[in-house]
Amino acid sequence: MKAIRSASEAEVISEFLKTEYHKNEYHVDRAKYETLVFGGDLADEEQNQMRGALLFRRHHVTWSELPQDTRWLLVQLEAADAEKLRVFPRGYWPKTAAYPEPTVLEIAKLIRDHRFSPSANHMSSIHALAYRMRKSRDTSSIILVGSDMEQPMTVLDGNHRMLAAALINTDGVCNFRTYVGLSPSMKSCNWYNTENRASLKRAWRRVKRIQPRLTAAMKNFAFSIVSD
Repeated sequence: MKAIRSASEAEVISEFLKTEYHKNEYHVDRAKYETLVFGGDLADEEQNQMRGALLFRRHHVTWSELPQDTRWLLVQLEAADAEKLRVFPRGYWPKTAAYPEPTVLEIAKLIRDHRFSPSANHMSSIHALAYRMRKSRDTSSIILVGSDMEQPMTVLDGNHRMLAAALINTDGVCNFRTYVGLSPSMKSCNWYNTENRASLKRAWRRVKRIQPRLTAAMKNFAFSIVSD
């Protein structure tokens, strides 16, 4: 893994939002903010706040779990890095008991071995992405988090795309535009420390419980910025 340059939090939020903007939460006002999401000025603080408000419709709790001292880098992945990229822990990876901290390559192997139902929505999505990547290279943004450049990293955003690339070949994970968030405190983050199952379950229940209220609050915040 080679560091290319440092990146601002605003830049990472902007890239994260681009990969999320097709979701249903943005359907009602999608056209209104498309220019802001896919263009705009990262030096404009008001625009950065607006992009943050839009991202937090879905990921306020996810982002708030990250350590406050997280620093961001744009990096170039190498094929050898695939062995230390861990899948973001989710409830729909039930067959990973042999892999307490499953990596992208381990989950990709389980997919090849038909250990997941092919009718599951996430599996269909992964195979569809893999088919598309065989036709054309995907250079969208992936977000990783870790404690330092030498330790394993968890894919915070881009799990399906990473798995799809790994299904084709290991080198495919190197094609993405990759951002890494690093902090010495990252091991206390539930999204990174996948061994902390009890805390993770509590965090996920909290996400599901408060996300509807957060979505409404972020919509109101976004409206207030645009209306001023």
